[in-house]
Amino acid sequence: MKRLDGLPPILHEENEVLNAFLGDCTGAHSMLLQNESMIGDFNRMFDRGRLYASNFQLLSRISEFFSQHELHIALALRNPAHLVSSVANAELKSKSLRFVVDDSDPTTLSWVDTLDQLQNKFPQAKFTLWRDEDAPLIWPRVLKHLTNAPEGTVFTDAHAVIQSVLLPEGVSKFQSYFNDHPDDTPQSYEQAVQEIIDEFALDQFKSPPCDVPGWTPDIVRDLTLDYAEDVEILSQRDHVTFIAPMAQMDRLTLRNAVAST
Repeated sequence: MKRLDGLPPILHEENEVLNAFLGDCTGAHSMLLQNESMIGDFNRMFDRGRLYASNFQLLSRISEFFSQHELHIALALRNPAHLVSSVANAELKSKSLRFVVDDSDPTTLSWVDTLDQLQNKFPQAKFTLWRDEDAPLIWPRVLKHLTNAPEGTVFTDAHAVIQSVLLPEGVSKFQSYFNDHPDDTPQSYEQAVQEIIDEFALDQFKSPPCDVPGWTPDIVRDLTLDYAEDVEILSQRDHVTFIAPMAQMDRLTLRNAVAST
């Protein structure tokens, strides 16, 4: 991907790259590309107090190179308060932190703004979104959706995300549950896993730390409320598939039904 120059591709070059990626897999109907800098450079992730306010150079190059194919962008959203905190307390810090710490105003961080930019830049693309906070609960459904895999497909490490947020006794509880109920429906699976999370989740998952220079509890609260509003807006946006926990989707369906009567 680093070799992509953004110029329109020559067809045989595109085919050569596809063959290099796919190898002997001749029956593939889609190809998943993952890169932490896909929608923006780490050092510019908070530029001008906006989330990934860049021109999406890498994604643009990929879209241009594979212009004969459908573009599907998948993105996990995260509470901006916790995102900034994790970057501020990491060993390697983003150079753009200066836009959101100390005396700067971080309340301009908005996922709706980011999606507006992406949809304007890639109007033909399909989008799949989910909350990173929900990932331990919904990850099997995320994998199935992104791969369009047939029923019964077994994914390697499909449960690594849920196990990463549990205490050791919670991991044992989950493994015991899954061994006894390998064919549970998504609804039953998520209900059981939610109960395990409620009882055995790590403290840092239940209450993520938020320690950012110059921030007050009011700033964290406002960012969290704004994030909830962004999620609500994006979950109902056209051309966006929003994957949420089954219980949350059921409540939303009921609320919309009541509102329409």
